[in-house]
Formats: sequence, structure tokens, C-alpha cells
Amino acid sequence: LGAFFILSYLLKFVEPHVYPFGWLKLLAPVAVIRWLLAYETFTNTAMCTIFSISVVTAIVAFIFFGSQMFYTLNGYTMYDYHTLCRQFELHGDGETYSERLHMIFGHYWLVNFVFPLLCCPNQLTADVARNLFSAYSKDM
Repeated sequence: LGAFFILSYLLKFVEPHVYPFGWLKLLAPVAVIRWLLAYETFTNTAMCTIFSISVVTAIVAFIFFGSQMFYTLNGYTMYDYHTLCRQFELHGDGETYSERLHMIFGHYWLVNFVFPLLCCPNQLTADVARNLFSAYSKDM
């Protein structure tokens, strides 16, 4: 949301003509070089830098969210997936992706991403309990 407001400011005051290469002025390294060469003010350079940081942060957050959902839906942890070995071979919690999301995030899992649903706690099923207790009892 913040990146949208910064982009609207930059398009209005810094570079209204972004086609074909005007958008390069909005990138942080280009903005800093233009500021050092006295083509741009410090305020606009700071706004371009904040915009670049917020866009990169949003992209990395989406990649991280997607990778965590991949690990969750396929029954892996990040360590298990990247070392290609599992310390304990457990049965998956749920048969389908929807069942796994229900078991991990609750019955209304899509709403639970936006608003934490404290009134609807997760239900501990026999399969989940078997996986939890068999894995941790072997470590002790």
C-alpha cells in the first residue's frame, strides 16, 4: 500500500513520462547517481530509494510466502526439503491440500490469514497427534 502511494507521488512529481525508459529514474541506484550529478533533489532521491526498497521487500515477501506454502502443503520443513533427507518419515497430515490447510490454519483458513480467528481453535485429530507424539518422543 505504501509503495502505491510513493509510486503515485513519483509519477506526479519526478517522472510523469515513464515510457519507454523514464521508469529508470525511479530505481534507487539511478536516482542516487542523478542526485550526485545534481540532476535530482535529495527528497526525490530519498523517495525513489524508499520505493525501490519497498518493492524489493514485497517481492521477497511473496517469494517467501510461496515457498512456505509449498513446504506446508507438501508436508516438508525447510530443512528436510533442502537437505533431501527426513529424520523421521511421517504420514502427511491430511490427504488433500485443503485438508492440510484446515488442520494447520483452522477451518476458516482463508479468513485466518487476514484476521486471526481466536474463537475457532484448531482441532487435534488422531493423525496429527500420532505424528506429533511419535516424532518428539523419539528425540527424548
